[in-house]
This record gives sequence, structure tokens and C-alpha cells, in this order.
Amino acid sequence: MYWETLPHWFWVIYYVLLFITLGTAIYGVVNNKLRFLSILAVIITLSAPIVSFINSVERSAGMNEMDYFIHELQHGAIWTFFTLFCYVFLLTFWWLFLFLKQ
Repeated sequence: MYWETLPHWFWVIYYVLLFITLGTAIYGVVNNKLRFLSILAVIITLSAPIVSFINSVERSAGMNEMDYFIHELQHGAIWTFFTLFCYVFLLTFWWLFLFLKQ
């Protein structure tokens, strides 16, 4: 049985951004730029996709990952709040990394 998924271009952009974020966070750790936040960014960049993937495997046929995420978020699943927090943190990390002068 085949399940629906998001388009390939979405996954390419998603993983490219994750790898760029991981590289930027490692750069921040090595060069002491926002060191603590960079360490957190490395951990979150690795854990958020894993948590999302593990929990999205059990979705029913006819739902893509985004539909399932929104459905679970509306039902109060803890993993969706964790994942949402992770992505908001990564956006904040990028903003601080780019615009905060150290």
C-alpha cells in the first residue's frame, strides 16, 4: 500500500536547510559564536526530524506528513509540540546567528 507524501522538492529544501543549519551550528560551536545555542541547535537539528519521522510512520493512508502533523497537533500530541518548538528554536537560532554581533 502506498501512502501519500509531500512533493520531492519540499523534501529537498527541508533536508538542505537542515544540513546547512547543522553546519552553521557546528561552525558556531567551533568558533564560540553563540556556543550554548549552537550546541542546542546541533541536538535539535538531529532530533526533530527523527521524532517527526518516527511518529509520522503510523499515519493512515491518504494523509501526508503535514496533514498528519496538523491532525495530531489539534489532538494535543506531545511530539507535535516538541517538533514545533524545535523548528521555532531553529528559526530563532538563525535570526540570532545572522543578526547578533559578537
